[in-house]
Amino acid sequence: SRSDVLLAGAMGIIVAGFYGVFLLHPGLWIGPTDFSKDAAYLSTAAAAVRYGAWPIWSHTTCGGIAALGNPEGNTLSLGTILALALPPDRALLVLLVAEAGIGAAGAFVLSRALGASRLGAAMASTVSLLSGAFSYRIVEGLTPVGGAVAFLPWTLFFLQRAIRRRSLRRAR
Repeated sequence: SRSDVLLAGAMGIIVAGFYGVFLLHPGLWIGPTDFSKDAAYLSTAAAAVRYGAWPIWSHTTCGGIAALGNPEGNTLSLGTILALALPPDRALLVLLVAEAGIGAAGAFVLSRALGASRLGAAMASTVSLLSGAFSYRIVEGLTPVGGAVAFLPWTLFFLQRAIRRRSLRRAR
């Protein structure tokens, strides 16, 4: 329903706002080592796209490493798009904030699809993205986890929807 769409968006904005307060201020230290490596991946991908190339190799990370197909890389991702407009370290922080919002909205939608009340879905959305599973990984510096956390509820929602539609077709 329209109110569910608005509530899912509101949950996304609330959770993104919560992380935004902590992640988007100057001088923030985040993670022991992986953050600078992940920012280097974004820098390489954005530079390749700017020059019309496909970002398949990162010459700035680990003495040279494959970027395409690397699960830690952000090749042609939302992060790459953000790094085209922002410095890579800032793009990575904005990406984490956006992924938190996307994940919160997805958790709300998935919960509603599974039969939760609006209040229950809002609680599921809040707990899933403000719990340690996401925030601890950020503090640890494991930023590629953000994409998995953000898109898992959406993947499960569409999987559940496909299974339900397929079983309805069989019932006819």
